[in-house]
Amino acid sequence: MNHDQRFRIITEGQRNGVSETCQKYAISRTIYYRWLTRYKKSGMAGLVDIKHHAAPVNKISDEMANLVLSLIRTYPTYGPRELMYRIKDMGYQLSESAIYQFMRRNHLSTRDKRLKFVSKRKQIVSTPSLDLQHLLNDDCWLIWITPYGKFDHLGQIYEYTIFDYQSHIACSRLYQSMSVTCFEDLLTAVAIPVAQSLRLDTHHFCFMQDLEIVASRKQSILDGIEQVLYTGNLEGQMHVLTSSKDFPMAYEKRMQYTQMILSHLMASLNGTVSFDDIKLELQKCIRDYNLNQKQVFPIGTYTPIEYHAVTKKFDVVLPLWAYIDRPYHEAKL
Repeated sequence: MNHDQRFRIITEGQRNGVSETCQKYAISRTIYYRWLTRYKKSGMAGLVDIKHHAAPVNKISDEMANLVLSLIRTYPTYGPRELMYRIKDMGYQLSESAIYQFMRRNHLSTRDKRLKFVSKRKQIVSTPSLDLQHLLNDDCWLIWITPYGKFDHLGQIYEYTIFDYQSHIACSRLYQSMSVTCFEDLLTAVAIPVAQSLRLDTHHFCFMQDLEIVASRKQSILDGIEQVLYTGNLEGQMHVLTSSKDFPMAYEKRMQYTQMILSHLMASLNGTVSFDDIKLELQKCIRDYNLNQKQVFPIGTYTPIEYHAVTKKFDVVLPLWAYIDRPYHEAKL
């Protein structure tokens, strides 16, 4: 089956229903969504037959990755061999080649790149250095995790959200754990492509601290967000918002947005709907929110996408994937 046939099947599935289309062409839903995912990521090129490659050489655990990043921040001039000895002194075993492959995958394989990474790390600042005017005048992303609680048939559920303070454009996904990989998935699969499509020139990234997040886990998540932003070439300062008293409007926007989502999903969360279906239900909710729900802004009433287009003075042309459901799965560690 060639790429043109696969494209026709994808479009027919969106028009006539996935189950009916899969039955007609004798393919599984898994294969259909695999093609759909490849198309959303790479267009028609993603539907061409591809060779399967082996997993990344010397793939290391999240725990060891965070350890290596921590050492790089402390010793940016050290190469893989010196870091290997430091890790060994700490009671761990990690080969020189595994460290090098990790550094290469994260664009840290040269001394200059590591020094640049460390200098960006120093830009992370806490609440007192962030003037409220920056939120009002500059492009700023609010970043948060909201625990929804534990549900009988679903387990623990967390809402991960990236929210543009000015336009209220939002990207959200649901996950069942609190980890760096969840934020990495949200950033790379949704937020960064949205930022590129809409020309969101963000200057500040504000992580809204929650009491439910223990200090060690919060730092791990901050490190992960920072690394993804760095590899995604997103320039700007990262901040930690520690108090709703200092930035009441930011927390008010968050509360209104989360209440909107929960009011939409609560029946499904407390019912018998599968987690995969709830995630797709959230996508439809966010899509409707960004494209259709009117809000009151300083210059009038607009949807978030409309307001962004008006204030930035350009015609918004969203990619195909912005209008269709995109199944995703949480990485199991």
